Amino acid sequence: MKRIVALLASLVLLMVLLATPALAQVPPLPHAFYGEVEINDGPAPAGTQVEAKVDQVLEGTDWNPIDVTEPGYYGGPGALDPKLVVQGDIEEGATLTFYVDGVEAETEPVLVEWHSGEVTEVNLSVTITAPRVGGGGGARRDTTAPRISAVLLCPEGVTETTADICWKTNEKSDSQVEYWCNGHKKSDLDEEMVINHHVELTGLTPGTTYYYKTMSMDKADNEAVSDEYSFTTLGIAPTPTPTPTPVPTPTPTPTPTPTPTPVPTPTPPPPPTPPPAAAPPAEVINWPVLGGIIAGVEVVGLLIFFLVRRRAGE
Repeated sequence: MKRIVALLASLVLLMVLLATPALAQVPPLPHAFYGEVEINDGPAPAGTQVEAKVDQVLEGTDWNPIDVTEPGYYGGPGALDPKLVVQGDIEEGATLTFYVDGVEAETEPVLVEWHSGEVTEVNLSVTITAPRVGGGGGARRDTTAPRISAVLLCPEGVTETTADICWKTNEKSDSQVEYWCNGHKKSDLDEEMVINHHVELTGLTPGTTYYYKTMSMDKADNEAVSDEYSFTTLGIAPTPTPTPTPVPTPTPTPTPTPTPTPVPTPTPPPPPTPPPAAAPPAEVINWPVLGGIIAGVEVVGLLIFFLVRRRAGE
């Protein structure tokens, strides 16, 4: 009998020892919130988004952020009323920050701490003003981009001409994929605010490796871009059509421009030779006078002859 009791005790002790690590891994219970919410001293309209942030919080869950359904209130005190649920591996007593439509809100009570398993009423108010040139003043906006994780091919996977890309974010945001093999392209923007994202790429080339990045932007216009990933479509890449070598067009030999034959400049005709001057009319010989002259010469010659002879005789 003692052996049976000892055996049972040993089994109970063994079960306790085996169960202890499992109990140690049970995540802490969340802290839930509800209360009033005002924008610019008036009740926040339906559709206003309320969010709580703290280190290690699980953002982008179904209940953080939540939307205002009844103007002026988020969540409710009833057991079945929705609430802003803050959960994660959060340090006990950590201080929370609340946002209304992406703008940091004032809280009542002023200091709100996280405690596992509690339900707390926290009233929120915020003043949303137009941004001022040069900064300064106004409410502080959410400037934290979503965190992208778990980027992979969806179960639909890759075909010859399509690829399905999935990823997660820690807060609700839109979905888009930038992809490329030669030139960069972007998928159509899916403006639905989600935390589980799915984008299908179409019109891809078979047997081709593509590179891609996922992109998500929250309501406060904070954008996150993932690291670079790749996939290869199924099938065989098409053989590129060889580009025909262009036949060079022969350059036509230019036809020489005929040199115009110079037109000779006409030589001006020589000036007309004036007609020769008419010969002066021949002088008419006056024979009587000439005969008289000759006779006179002969008379003078005879006189001279006789004188010379006479002197020679003396």
